[in-house]
Amino acid sequence: MKKKTITDTKFTFLEKDYDGATVYIGNLNYKKDEIGVRDLFKKFGKVKRVKLMRDEKTQLKKGFGFVQMPNAEDAEKAIKSLNGKVLDGRTLKVSVANSK
Repeated sequence: MKKKTITDTKFTFLEKDYDGATVYIGNLNYKKDEIGVRDLFKKFGKVKRVKLMRDEKTQLKKGFGFVQMPNAEDAEKAIKSLNGKVLDGRTLKVSVANSK
């Protein structure tokens, strides 16, 4: 059985390796780093992994990323609290990540 994934050219989140949820976070300020995003989400529960997407050639951040949280209920709390919140002058878009 093939594992479902959320992929970028250089990174894959495996959905079958944990029972939690992967959260999409978009419209991030380009200065925000993985540590800042982890700190933002850990207020709602344990964070397993944070990946901010970058342009393959320039390595500049694209302004969005993914956060894995082992507890799906914590992820839902984070989504409800953070979606639409203004952070660093930008309105965040936070939702359950869709696998492709």
